Amino acid sequence: MKKITALLALMLLVFTLGACTGGTTDDAADTTGETTTEEVAEEVVEETGPIAFADVGKGIMDAKEDFDHFTFEEWEGTCVDQEFPTNIIYTSANMIKTVDEEYVEDLTSVDFTGRIRFDEVPLTSGAAECTIKTTSGVTKAELTCSVEEEEVCTATMKVYAQTK
Repeated sequence: MKKITALLALMLLVFTLGACTGGTTDDAADTTGETTTEEVAEEVVEETGPIAFADVGKGIMDAKEDFDHFTFEEWEGTCVDQEFPTNIIYTSANMIKTVDEEYVEDLTSVDFTGRIRFDEVPLTSGAAECTIKTTSGVTKAELTCSVEEEEVCTATMKVYAQTK
C-alpha cells in the first residue's frame, strides 16, 4: 500500500507541477532539446521599371497620379537633327527637363487631350515652341516644333512611365 500511495503522490506532484507551468508533461517532453522558430515574412518592395505608355491604361494627365515621371526614348525624325534634347523627362504638369538637368522647361502645360506643350526649346533654328502629342493606349508619341509659328521639325518617340 505504501508503494501505491507513493506512486499516487508522485503522479499528483507531476500533474500539479504541469498545471503550474501551464503545460503537461507531454508539452515539456516536446520542447526540451528542440527550438522552434517563427518565419517572418519579409516585405518585398517591387520597383516599377519603365512601363510602355500603352500599358498604363490612362492618359498622360491622369497617369501622373500613379507615376513619378515619363521618359521619351527611341527618337526618330528631323527634330533630332535640330539638336532637340532627346533624353527629356516629363516630370509634372509644369516641367520637362533633361536627365542631366542642363535643359529645364518650367513653362510646360498638359491638357486632357494628351498634349504636352512647352516653350523656348533650344533648337539650331532658334527657340521653339513644341508639342508632344500622346494618346492613351498608344506608346508612340509625336513631336512638332515651331519657330515663330513656322514648323521647323517633327519627330516620333516612345513614351515610358516610371516610378523612382
